[in-house]
Amino acid sequence: MEVNIKDLEFIQLSVNTALMPFHCVDDDLNNFLVEDAKNYLNDMMAVTYLFVDNGRQQIAAYFSLLNDKVSLYIEPILLESGEDSPTYREVMRTGVAV
Repeated sequence: MEVNIKDLEFIQLSVNTALMPFHCVDDDLNNFLVEDAKNYLNDMMAVTYLFVDNGRQQIAAYFSLLNDKVSLYIEPILLESGEDSPTYREVMRTGVAV
């Protein structure tokens, strides 16, 4: 399918966005957009961006930016006071789902 770039509009998905048709060969991607993208937005887990083909009245492509946080427990260390103190290392990661 050839897409005219002049017909594309780049928008951020909101809970009020009316979804136009989207279809690709991967059913997981098709289902995520329709069934999960707005829920991920509400739960502040991901923000989805759409490339809308206004000429064909359909979504040409989309991608989602996901946030995640992983906390790793590190062995307790002995402080100068003689007390054990747990320390934590936090690792942030951001994923892109296309």
